Amino acid sequence: MIFQCSIEASAGQGALVEAETIDQHLAFKESWLRKLGITPVNLIAIYAHGDSMEPTIFSGDSLVIDKSMNSVTSDGGVYVINYDGELFVKRVQKQLDGLVAITSDNKNYQPMTIPLEGLSKLKIIGRVVWSGHPMI
Repeated sequence: MIFQCSIEASAGQGALVEAETIDQHLAFKESWLRKLGITPVNLIAIYAHGDSMEPTIFSGDSLVIDKSMNSVTSDGGVYVINYDGELFVKRVQKQLDGLVAITSDNKNYQPMTIPLEGLSKLKIIGRVVWSGHPMI
């Protein structure tokens, strides 16, 4: 069982973490998680807020994050990051020059690159391994 906290990661301009309270529980079969190479104890769940990751992630979607996947590779992926005190859910990819590219799936948002001097402000919370939203 994964506890979903009422924390929001911005799929937009950024979100500050003000409180961590559990407001629901998500259940996944442990065998399914392990088949994917995911250890259940490493998982946390939060909400997305904003439209920058649409159509992949919608505002209000639950995000399950694997905290053990906290380093970005050149292959990239969707991660929850803390940059300068704000939480974001974005595509994150390490570039060959050592810089980190941050992109949104919604083309209305401009990609950005974190310069070398800004990397100290970047903390990878974990990789998004599942997202879901209500169908009604």
